[in-house]
Amino acid sequence: MIGLWLNIGLIRMYYGTADLRRCELEIRRVTDSRMQYMPLLLLADESEKMVEGYLDRGIMFVIDDDGV
Repeated sequence: MIGLWLNIGLIRMYYGTADLRRCELEIRRVTDSRMQYMPLLLLADESEKMVEGYLDRGIMFVIDDDGV
């Protein structure tokens, strides 16, 4: 649950609170090619070894805003 709130906070930082209400986002589960998100994941945890561990045992979702 903490990760969800952290991600919502990052979205608000990116879009601003007012813009978040106007944008249309797609949330989807990532089941393959997780390593492509490594640069973004390293912003949350600087240890690539730790992030790889999260990828092996966690569930990943992507929030897509028109391809971004």
